[in-house]
Amino acid sequence: RFESRVLGWAGSERRGRMRIRASVPRGGGLSMSVRSAAVAEQLSDQAWRSVRGSKFALLPKDRVLQYRATFSSDNGDRYPVLDRVEIRFDD
Repeated sequence: RFESRVLGWAGSERRGRMRIRASVPRGGGLSMSVRSAAVAEQLSDQAWRSVRGSKFALLPKDRVLQYRATFSSDNGDRYPVLDRVEIRFDD
């Protein structure tokens, strides 16, 4: 697993979009999840939510976010390589 640093923003947002660039070999897997809160100190109390497709929901009070990448392999030598994660907010 990899957990990102805490990302923050100033305005109220309702939805986010995640774009990733990764190489996932046959037999490997990569799943992405997010958690968000009003302040960074509250993040550890929040549950991780799976990102389905590329979209995720936010609460109007949320101002910080973390993402987590979970890597898997069917035999221990076919893990994905995650090159880039981009987070954008939808209007």
